[in-house]
Amino acid sequence: MKTGKTLRNFLLVLAALALVVFLTVSFGLFSPSSHMWPSRVEDGRLHYTKHNCSLAYTPGEGSKLLSLPWRFGSEESPAAYSVGERSFTLSEDETQLLENGENLVPEGLSLREVLLRAQPDSLIAPLMDVRGRDAGYLCLTADHSRVLDGALVPLCAAGRWAYGVGQRGDEAQLYCIDLETGEAWTLADEIDVSLALTDGRWLYTYRMWGSGSASCWELRFDEGGAPSGLDYVGEV
Repeated sequence: MKTGKTLRNFLLVLAALALVVFLTVSFGLFSPSSHMWPSRVEDGRLHYTKHNCSLAYTPGEGSKLLSLPWRFGSEESPAAYSVGERSFTLSEDETQLLENGENLVPEGLSLREVLLRAQPDSLIAPLMDVRGRDAGYLCLTADHSRVLDGALVPLCAAGRWAYGVGQRGDEAQLYCIDLETGEAWTLADEIDVSLALTDGRWLYTYRMWGSGSASCWELRFDEGGAPSGLDYVGEV
């Protein structure tokens, strides 16, 4: 009788341990996946993951669960990147970016492909010289292409406007960069930002430290149509 109870207790302990392992793997508890991580802005909604679940935040409505973490494995890099009606492909050695067979990377430079940031409204590719030193950024949107010198770090872009910082971190200055002229000006001071995403109307700033969190802003424009500031909407 005592042996039976001992066996039953042992099996209960095993079942409890199995449940803990299942929850840890599935929901990413006690791992980096428990942090919020933004992926893209689409139709004004910020799509992000947390505990390996997919969610979407809509300004004024909040977040909704899109999918649970029952799929495993990593996605392969896409064969092509699309921004609007434009399509881009990598060269075979993944050092150049091609559009209709034409290389968009300036001569003597190459891509840092692993750091390429693709969004529905933009493609931002860090560049390096032959010695592996930083050499600016190639910033592409549906209707603009520009090589930026690296004085500012572009975080996201849509249409004619890119948004970047001089340095990521606490109380950073957020700039707007005109992809037509190269001119830049300050949009906001003292914004905590590691990453940013935009669709041209809404801009999301993400803070990587702690458990990760994001703020939603609505872009404000002047009479000429240029971004002139940010209006705070709320936390995601």
